[in-house]
Amino acid sequence: MSLRRLRSGELVAIFGAALLVVASSTQSGGWASLGWLGLTAVLVAIVVVGAMLAATVAGRDAVAIVLAVVAVPLAFLAVVAVLVRLLGDAGAGSGAALLGVLAMLGGVWRALADERTDTAIARAQTEEALRVRGEPRDVPSRGGGPS
Repeated sequence: MSLRRLRSGELVAIFGAALLVVASSTQSGGWASLGWLGLTAVLVAIVVVGAMLAATVAGRDAVAIVLAVVAVPLAFLAVVAVLVRLLGDAGAGSGAALLGVLAMLGGVWRALADERTDTAIARAQTEEALRVRGEPRDVPSRGGGPS
């Protein structure tokens, strides 16, 4: 486990989730003002982003990618829920909540786009895979038949 595995997308997404939690806790009406559907979308998006962060730190890249794929539509639904709340009643903290969900959406989108091929960890994994393969061998010819 290493925090060095975190990429910019994951950091932005978790920052957005934290900002959303703080903004929703401090604004008038708070979480209840989102309604049950909006609240569900926001909370599930926050949980999935947190799980994506944990999977990345644990080195479970395949799980992190799956969670990021799931987080994109959830974060989009959270953006819609906060926008509806903002249009209905722009209370204190609504702008911060909108910034938080937009950061979550942008962060998970960025995490999906980052293939992490230029990091020291990626190079070490590639070198390990090449070492396991063994010494280079000649490629057999495709001729197959007599000449």
